Amino acid sequence: MANNFPNLLPSLNLDLVNGIYVDPRITFTRAGTRTFFGREMVKAEENLMQFSQEFDNAYWTKVNATVTANTTTAPDGTTTADTVTASAGTHAVYVFNSGNSAAGTVITGSVFAKKNTHDFFQVWIANGGTESFANFNLDTGVIGTSGSGVSNHTITSVGDGWYRCSFTFTNPNNGGGVSVALVGSASATRLQSFTAAGTESVFVWGIQKERRNFLTAYTATTTQPITRSQRLLKTAAANEWPREFDPVTGECLGRSVWESRTNLFQRSEEFDNAYWTKSNSTVTANQIIAPDGTLTGDLYTRNLSATSDSIYSATIAFTTGTSYSFSVFAKVGGKTQIKIEFETARFAGSPVAVFDLSTGTTISSVDCVSLITSVGNGWYRCSVSAACDSSGNGRIYAVANGVYTGDGYSGIYIWGAQLEAGAFATPYIPTVASQVTRLADSAVMTGVNFSSWFNPEQGCIYSDFTPAALQGSPFWVTSGESVFDNGLGSFSSAGSHLYVVANAVVQADVDAGTATVGVSNRISGSYAVNSFSACVNGGSVATDSVGMLPIVDRVNIGRWGPIFYNGYIKRLTYYPQALTAANLQAVTR
Repeated sequence: MANNFPNLLPSLNLDLVNGIYVDPRITFTRAGTRTFFGREMVKAEENLMQFSQEFDNAYWTKVNATVTANTTTAPDGTTTADTVTASAGTHAVYVFNSGNSAAGTVITGSVFAKKNTHDFFQVWIANGGTESFANFNLDTGVIGTSGSGVSNHTITSVGDGWYRCSFTFTNPNNGGGVSVALVGSASATRLQSFTAAGTESVFVWGIQKERRNFLTAYTATTTQPITRSQRLLKTAAANEWPREFDPVTGECLGRSVWESRTNLFQRSEEFDNAYWTKSNSTVTANQIIAPDGTLTGDLYTRNLSATSDSIYSATIAFTTGTSYSFSVFAKVGGKTQIKIEFETARFAGSPVAVFDLSTGTTISSVDCVSLITSVGNGWYRCSVSAACDSSGNGRIYAVANGVYTGDGYSGIYIWGAQLEAGAFATPYIPTVASQVTRLADSAVMTGVNFSSWFNPEQGCIYSDFTPAALQGSPFWVTSGESVFDNGLGSFSSAGSHLYVVANAVVQADVDAGTATVGVSNRISGSYAVNSFSACVNGGSVATDSVGMLPIVDRVNIGRWGPIFYNGYIKRLTYYPQALTAANLQAVTR
């Protein structure tokens, strides 16, 4: 059976997936940086201690101590906190596990603790030597003494008498399990003996060991330690055209072209800043590894006993008739839903969307276009787009959605807020104290780099592309920038077209069918005088039998004059002769 592929080789075959380097015949420019997901992975959550909420488990060795399981409410609202009680006598009182880390490993250990009948509490590293400890006063919430090699010694209130106690230490020996002890004072040495009556006790929950020099959000474990990774959101330098990867599957998406956009928000990663107004809510900064690999993900929580909440930016000047897109990266932080709402005064019909961060789905969407996209390790980028109906100042609101009473602890992690004028969200633009504009991408081939492979009398163009919106052209052959005068190429709007214009007159507009946003599409278009045909994704071949050809001298990749394609391109191929209908179907399957 014939495969119907063309029996000639293409004269141009731009593979934008394989290979690190861009074809040198392409001139790519962008006057500024742009974010993208690369191939690299970065460590996110980690907890190398097992049974992190089960100190009664045999994994934990008790010395002059007893553990009673599930005696009180833990910081997450569950009855999973344990009581550690000292045995009567003069001795050290501790619960430990030897752990497993190589000598020289930097360890950050942490545990949630609360006073019951005893004030003084110690966190220490098994096999860490005499200096591997830090003391805490659970009555006053003040740190005590620590070993000389300890850094980042902290105690942080998390409500209801609970404190998160942590320290960082470079372990000199193999091993290194994070462990806990009751001590006689806030200035005790490591595992110092004290005289106990047998009634001294503290509540403990959520112990954690991380191989790094800073503390991150707590991650629960049972029978196995946890180390999670996520693909890294990187920053491309000016004039760099990077290969980009699906942050979940790792598939190379090719290279992308985007129009210029401005993030109209300030403080896009600083939700604790006064720029963001909090109503019945609190933001705790820098709690979790963000998509860019930094500890800048914030925890947004509903206040204790509150039944509703919101966070919103300073006012933004909106313009009638302009579409705006709001996007934010979000992740479950105890609660699973986030609601994004446009202010009614500027957007009729109260555009609002609710997203489920546990399933990665849109629960509801009213008077707007909404999209939730996984970027790996539980992070999602949630976007909402709507058209402004009334010029003036307005706001965008975000809410930890759901009917519940705030516990002051659980909520959602948020990072990277963006508001841009446009009907869809584009790559993230970080901001600090002012709005930031990402400038447009430009990729062209001119001169002999173009004429060496292009046949002005007949040919076929092929594009494999993943659009963010149905607009513009991934592959547009033209003359200068006056593309409305002369040009031919694949074009995406309501459908997928082969579009030909000469001397400002449309010669052919061959609609091959509908392309789909967010997935890979393949379109081929064949041309000769009075003979045009096109096919998308192996479907039916559409034709046009009347039309002249334009005079052209270059190819624009991802741009049709002022209209940008916006999206990813995997491959652009050119055959220097017209192809049959069977050929067009074969190459696009």
